[in-house]
Amino acid sequence: MARPPLILSFDIEISDVDLGYYESVGFRVAQHPSETDRRLIMRVIAWCLHASEGIQMAKGGLSNGEQPALHKEDPSGKMITWIDVGMPEGARLHRASKHADQVVVYSYGRTGPWLSKLRKERIHNAEMIKVFTVPQEALDTLAELLERRNQWSLLRQDDELLVTLTNQNVSFPVTALALVTS
Repeated sequence: MARPPLILSFDIEISDVDLGYYESVGFRVAQHPSETDRRLIMRVIAWCLHASEGIQMAKGGLSNGEQPALHKEDPSGKMITWIDVGMPEGARLHRASKHADQVVVYSYGRTGPWLSKLRKERIHNAEMIKVFTVPQEALDTLAELLERRNQWSLLRQDDELLVTLTNQNVSFPVTALALVTS
């Protein structure tokens, strides 16, 4: 019998100076049994960086071929924003850019080989896909502090994040990467 998803709760004070967005949010996140803490943390951070847009998490915690990790739809159900976490395949990004007006990827780890591979593939509107990377070490530090109930303060200024948890600050950049090079 498969294990059910673990449900974690987050109360986060978001101060996004770059976007002028300030909000206190509370939500629950389903962590699929096969999802790493690092990936879950990246999903939560991506959600916070797009909270002002009304982004929603994927059901069940993991994205699949049909559904991104996070997304926004218009009232008719059309996908406006598709956000993936990790290092999705080129075919997935190709499909995403055909279905959504905006595609964003938040990656971590060794992104160099992944980006090199993507640059050789044919991806619809590749120049419109936004790719960001976060240091894996920062996600690992946050993952070590992960609990069932989490209280964070997240400050974004000049594409630098400061996440404050119980008596600990974790600061790291969110770096834009070029999917298409001239």
